Amino acid sequence: MEERRASPPAGQPATTAAESGRPPVNPASLPLPYMSRRRLGQLAALLVAAWLVIAFGRQVANASAATDRAADLRDQNAALRDEVASLQDDLAKVQDSRYVELAGRAYGLGGAGEIPFTLEAGAPSLSPDAPGSASDVAGDLPARNAV
Repeated sequence: MEERRASPPAGQPATTAAESGRPPVNPASLPLPYMSRRRLGQLAALLVAAWLVIAFGRQVANASAATDRAADLRDQNAALRDEVASLQDDLAKVQDSRYVELAGRAYGLGGAGEIPFTLEAGAPSLSPDAPGSASDVAGDLPARNAV
């Protein structure tokens, strides 16, 4: 077995092949890399197969993305259908004569026997025991003449 030497420490010159006792290497005597036609064909087939796998993978990814986009569009269409239905219901309510009359009262456009009134901005709310309140009418208040 041939003894291997470690590389020289830093600062010392490397030994040449002649100094180490080995004959110098002639680059012309090295074997040339050679590839047979069979190996070349196998390499070409491997490259074509890799290209096909990559192309097929891209097609699968594109198809998956298109499927996801179609599902998102279906969901958006369903949401839009619901919104359109809701807006059509609101339109029907707004076009009802009862709503028009109620909305007109806000502008003082009530019926012939009605007395228009408005509350001042920032007016306090009525107390729960105010005359005519729901609790007074339902009898939920304690008796006023308690002994």
